[in-house]
Amino acid sequence: MPLSDHEQKLLAQMEQALYAEDPKFATTLTGRQRGVGSVSRALVAVASVAVGLTLIIVGISIGQLWLSVIGFVVMFGGVVFAVAAPPARTVPDTPSRGGSSRSGPAPRAKSSFVQRMEERWERRADGGGL
Repeated sequence: MPLSDHEQKLLAQMEQALYAEDPKFATTLTGRQRGVGSVSRALVAVASVAVGLTLIIVGISIGQLWLSVIGFVVMFGGVVFAVAAPPARTVPDTPSRGGSSRSGPAPRAKSSFVQRMEERWERRADGGGL
């Protein structure tokens, strides 16, 4: 059953709010795109595994250990290539709708948890307490 126009607009607003609030999480939820890129990655991986396996078998049959090692490396590389995620996509721009002039929350200072803990430790060591 297709979504109504109102439901589609509501869904678009929710997606925009998610991208505005936490773009990294939103990108994680969308996952990687399926399509030509993933098919070509799979084909390259299968081909490299097949070539690697062939090199291993040929290397063993003619008694050349170095050829078998190269085949293993090629095969292992194909498996890693198939399993590894492609480079991360950029988060699309989400223009605000509805003409609201309200901006998002003010960006927080770039202090990580570890940095805050180090500052507390230094203050405590200096006798400043928490």
